[in-house]
Amino acid sequence: MEPDAVPVSVAIPVYNGMPYLREAIESVLGQTVAPAELRIFDNASTDGSAAVAAAMLPPGAVVVSDQNLGAVANFNRALLAASQPYFMWLGADDRLAPAFLERALAALEASPSAAACLTAVRFIDGDGVYFYDQVDHELASVDPRTRLRPFLRRRRWTEFYCLYRTEALLGSPRVLPVHGSDVLLTWWLLLRGPFAVIDERLLDYRVAGVKSVEEVTENLAPGSSREHWLKIRMWMALWQMTGDPQVPASTRRVARQELASVLLGTAWWYHLAEDVTLRWPWIRRLIGRFVTLPRVARPREVSGEPRRLRRVLRRRRSR
Repeated sequence: MEPDAVPVSVAIPVYNGMPYLREAIESVLGQTVAPAELRIFDNASTDGSAAVAAAMLPPGAVVVSDQNLGAVANFNRALLAASQPYFMWLGADDRLAPAFLERALAALEASPSAAACLTAVRFIDGDGVYFYDQVDHELASVDPRTRLRPFLRRRRWTEFYCLYRTEALLGSPRVLPVHGSDVLLTWWLLLRGPFAVIDERLLDYRVAGVKSVEEVTENLAPGSSREHWLKIRMWMALWQMTGDPQVPASTRRVARQELASVLLGTAWWYHLAEDVTLRWPWIRRLIGRFVTLPRVARPREVSGEPRRLRRVLRRRRSR
């Protein structure tokens, strides 16, 4: 540990993280303030990820499993191994801006009641090209409705990748063995209070391709049985969490109202459609025979959101 290191543990859980793992590690090593702890938790990768990480970090910084434990077990063991009062997971294909830890740590120290601090996110493609961003100002609100409503209406949730107070995570359900466990953890924390939010794009989130039901299930827990209706199960779990008696009654009431209102909006139907096409892939193929499904053009470096995306987001924000 460097003498002037800050009290932060950074963990990068990985399974076959090449070719992006090197970028993720370099982004942590390039921080304006060094974390006291950076460890890689390799889940029996077969693409040389562990060797690449070991060549970049000091002895003992890379923990390698003999077999694939699944994402849930790997993320949780990374948390349990943390030795510092602040902690974050970093995706093996994501990367941090140099000032991420410095800004996020300062924000948490200035907001003692916040369980976590997140920054604005830049979405990038496989080549690292930026195409739009997202910032969650509302999650800093002390008003439960203000922070819960927009969170439920996200089309893409990235709040999981932020800087946490380790104590807050250890007192949570941690990463649950269900699809959407990142969403559930964030929801659990938001039911109890606001986050600190930084309006700077300090995290690059790489957008991956759509996975099949088998891939999702196998990634969570290898060898487990195939499950369907993954998104619907996630929404059911969100509802169940609102019944926790540790959450103030007024917040529970607001949370249930907002969850119920989602059933009347587009977010619910979007996820239902995803579940249907994952459950019966032939439906998507059939639709594709009669309807030209939109193709994703190569993103360009732009100062704002692409024109088509701006129109979509404008309609969503006006709701």
